[in-house]
Amino acid sequence: MSNAPRGTTADQDGRAVPSERRRSSTSRGRRAAVGIAAAAAAVLALTSACDSGTDGTDDPTSSPAAAPTGGPANMLSDGAVFVGQSGAISVRPTAALAEGAKPVATQTLRDGGLIDVVLYLDYRSPDAATFWSTSSTMLKEWLSGGHVTFEVHPVAVLDEGTATAAPADGSTPAVTPEPGDYSARAAGAFACVAASDPDHAYDVNAALLEAQPDLPEDGLTTDALVELVAGAGATGDDVASCIEHGDWTDWAAEATARAQESVPFDNVPALDVPMRLLIGGVPYPGELDSGQQFFTFMAQTYNGIMAAAQQKAQENQGGAPSPTATPGG
Repeated sequence: MSNAPRGTTADQDGRAVPSERRRSSTSRGRRAAVGIAAAAAAVLALTSACDSGTDGTDDPTSSPAAAPTGGPANMLSDGAVFVGQSGAISVRPTAALAEGAKPVATQTLRDGGLIDVVLYLDYRSPDAATFWSTSSTMLKEWLSGGHVTFEVHPVAVLDEGTATAAPADGSTPAVTPEPGDYSARAAGAFACVAASDPDHAYDVNAALLEAQPDLPEDGLTTDALVELVAGAGATGDDVASCIEHGDWTDWAAEATARAQESVPFDNVPALDVPMRLLIGGVPYPGELDSGQQFFTFMAQTYNGIMAAAQQKAQENQGGAPSPTATPGG
């Protein structure tokens, strides 16, 4: 029996996949050419627009003798943006955030028909681990198929030193801090990979989330963190050294503080919880352990974004918009 949510099917190894895989070539041919072309062009634009953001000469991590300043490469927004095309997933290259500069919000590609999925997460968070174990396979299918972008903002809300401060009204804080600084070290480890070995950043993010249920109270040791990251494919000495020296641990605390002040989304409050999932700029309202609810909200958002993109294309080019097929629907 397949565990695929309704609206999806399962391939031979049991993974939930969008049911568009099983559509005939005839039905696929009915898709709106303008929507697909726009989405493909948007992915290409996103992956190449900032490819020349840094050549390494001004990279604060390029000299092992200098302590890093600013932020890690490929995380100009304080997050790493994953894009997909033809089944492959990669990190959008960006320049590093300069010391003292404010993060640059990621430009969405909704006009091109892509959903922006943004995840703020503390790697200690049980909620984040639940979401990932429930819906990551579905998300990966949408991502690798070029239907969404996925932006990961690692934060350290649950560490003793960086947990959200008590509310001004004296009420109980939204989170209870955990001992040690594992959240910041884990977020920093992800940043090390995003900057130095971005091809493995997606798998490292997954490994950090999959480790959450078995974490000791004070998190993994630094040596264990290096081992976990290497097990996910990031085996370079530069990555290991970055984690061992905590090159981006302070940045993780600073990025957390920035998110606790504000996030760049309309009508979305500053971060006061260990995990927040935004889909199309809207906080996800469903249960984190329900793949069906996640699929439904994603499909609704996708249909709305595609309708708006096609309407805009119609206005620009003339003629009636064509219908689209929902991935997995």
